[in-house]
Amino acid sequence: MLRTTLPLALLLAAAIPATAQDGHRHGERERKSPEQRAEMHTSRMQEQLKLDDVQAEKVAEINLRFAEQMEAVRAARKAEQEGMKEKARGLSDSRDAELKAVLSEEQYARMLELREQHMQEMKERRSMRKQEHEH
Repeated sequence: MLRTTLPLALLLAAAIPATAQDGHRHGERERKSPEQRAEMHTSRMQEQLKLDDVQAEKVAEINLRFAEQMEAVRAARKAEQEGMKEKARGLSDSRDAELKAVLSEEQYARMLELREQHMQEMKERRSMRKQEHEH
């Protein structure tokens, strides 16, 4: 049992980073459902490892359970990121309100203008990096 479990675990562990990277490189692609991912992994494992029918069925169950658990982890991480983004936005708004009380209207307007310029520069850099990675 251990002899077959260890290679399967290693194969799955190797497949996880490849799947995670795929999503980042091809962001425009639609994300597959946990069922589709499990089926794809099982099919690949069946072909590469020459699984018999009993093994294939058990591997399919394992892959489906794993894919569903990973989906839950991804959803939790996304929700956490959204919450952190909201908190950061609130802190930024609070800071701006305090700065507005200290700065003159001219200084505050200039600060907002400089911030906008900085944001544009960052967008351009991100866009350039994205283009470099695509080629």
